[in-house]
Amino acid sequence: MWTVENTVHKRNESIFVLLCGCSLLGLGILDALKTVLIYPVFEAHFRFFAREMMRLSECTTLVWMTAYRNKWVAHKANTLASAMIPLVPRESEVDCVSIPEIKEMSTIPNSLEAFSTWFISKKFTTVPKANIDTRIVIVGASRTTMAFLNALLFSDSCTYLTFTNVTLISPSGLPYVRHSKTLVENMFLKCRTNTDRYLKSVPYSYYVNIIQGTLTEIHRRAKYVKLTNGNKYYYDLLFLLFGKQYQHPNYMKTILDKEDKMNKGLVPIYTPLDIPICARERYFSKRLPENVFIINNLSDANKALKYIKNNLMYFEPYCIVVYGATIHAYCCLSTMLQMGVPNHNIVFVEPFPSEDPRKPRISVFSNVYVDRTVNDMLKNLNIKTYSSYYFESWSCDFEHAVTSVTFMSQFKMIQIACSAFFYYGKKGVDEDAFVAINKSGIAYNEGILIDHKFRTRDASIYAAGPATRYNSNYYADDKQQRYYDSYEVGTKLGNQIRNQLDPLFVDTDKYVKRTENNIEDSGSTFSSSNQESTSVSSNEFESKTKLPEFKEPRVMYCNLPGGLQYLEVRSPGKKIPCQYLQSLHYNGQVLETFKEGYFKLHFNNDFIVDGITCLTPDKRPLENFVRLYGRSSVVLNNVLLRYTVRMSSIKMSVLFCII
Repeated sequence: MWTVENTVHKRNESIFVLLCGCSLLGLGILDALKTVLIYPVFEAHFRFFAREMMRLSECTTLVWMTAYRNKWVAHKANTLASAMIPLVPRESEVDCVSIPEIKEMSTIPNSLEAFSTWFISKKFTTVPKANIDTRIVIVGASRTTMAFLNALLFSDSCTYLTFTNVTLISPSGLPYVRHSKTLVENMFLKCRTNTDRYLKSVPYSYYVNIIQGTLTEIHRRAKYVKLTNGNKYYYDLLFLLFGKQYQHPNYMKTILDKEDKMNKGLVPIYTPLDIPICARERYFSKRLPENVFIINNLSDANKALKYIKNNLMYFEPYCIVVYGATIHAYCCLSTMLQMGVPNHNIVFVEPFPSEDPRKPRISVFSNVYVDRTVNDMLKNLNIKTYSSYYFESWSCDFEHAVTSVTFMSQFKMIQIACSAFFYYGKKGVDEDAFVAINKSGIAYNEGILIDHKFRTRDASIYAAGPATRYNSNYYADDKQQRYYDSYEVGTKLGNQIRNQLDPLFVDTDKYVKRTENNIEDSGSTFSSSNQESTSVSSNEFESKTKLPEFKEPRVMYCNLPGGLQYLEVRSPGKKIPCQYLQSLHYNGQVLETFKEGYFKLHFNNDFIVDGITCLTPDKRPLENFVRLYGRSSVVLNNVLLRYTVRMSSIKMSVLFCII
């Protein structure tokens, strides 16, 4: 009401009153569309009200920008939003750094608060909208989930299609917090769609019901999921899109101990229901001490940085231990240094190579030059580093805070006193979700088993992302979805479900095949048509069972200790060490330079870029280097030819000097 009263007093904005005879239906305030309040019963006619307001105000488009992301608050401010089209932030294709004028303009949005935008034009007021009331329940708020929601809700079909019953279940809700620190994003890999600003600019909470909770049960017959608080949420389509997160050191210990006892015969495999069990099973608490941090999202990172700033920064001496052999452990070290933590107060414990002999002994960077540079930088920064040490246990005081952590190597044990402990060790599916999946009867074998359409054995349950695996009849262990870009996987699933539920969608490929088959059958004899129909059916079977293709590159872009920037772009699929690739004679050519850092381009046999590695102390952003992927050396001004000529001339000059 404050907006309405303030506007009426100003008298410098367009105000429209919507009437039906003498009855008041609504009120609209136009100055780049501030407020529209209409009775919800007239929702089917909102687009006609918008068209009349545009006609009377002599404008062609209405745009509404708001920082409100809550569904109910947005409805109170503008009931017309349900008839408008949401806009998603678009990535700029212009290099803002090289042009000073554009560089100044690009810094303006960073100073503004993140906002969501809707728009509608006269053209779209004539397009009727269809509502899809299918109950869609999504478990997990991973990167795959965000891509799935973008493809489902904010694609080109959002001009005429609205999904009215989408529910997201996650322990922390959406993967952003209301007030986030600027250093928090440095603890994760840099990606435009993962930034706090991007997530706040997309109106997820307007179209999705956000439920904070943990999945504990899946009832397939009644079609509902149950959470830890006892609430039930019914579904028509269920999507298990949770990935793999860093887990507690006691992850799966209860289940593994019970399985070990069963194998030894100490516990019967099947327990009779008529025999009461007096002894309670041993339970390992998943509660973490207050100074132990397992970082999986922005909320966890904000809590960790807040604790360090308030409880450690101004109280010397203190020690921060970072444990892990993943890229996120190096990002955590970089964030601690940028936060102002002294170098001598940081201890880095790297459990590499892994204790599991089945895992490959390949470093996280998989590049000799990058490994050597990063290790030298840690030594120059005087950060204590312990390699090949593995977590054993921690000791707590009476306030339930960790005072020391014990690590073991093959020959030695060390105990480090610490004030804060960052754990990047075990990684896997949430334990409660794992138990719920197995109790529900969904096939699980080192991942949720799915087919080529992302379906599990239950036709109404889908799964995608790093926590899945294809059925064994596909023989596709080397094509697991964890080897590909999670955002592309979620986008492909979102497009598939949207087309499946869209009443106006027509599969043109199937239509063309049917017409071609009808023409061939009509012009052939009975015997020949029999043979052709069998060949067509076999071809259709192969096309139906064909696994989805993912072509987007895998990108790893982050900040490393010492102000280093690291970018790795490689072809999708299983990661292969670069030293092994370069040793193959049939695997293309490599372009390397060590000027102002390290830069490498890998060309395949067709002279197309399929690998990029960059490590530099320069502050220039490296996102634009990703655009080099998939480009021919001819498009890049014959860079490979010029590099080869230059290297040969250098070798000849050195040879002449020796002679």
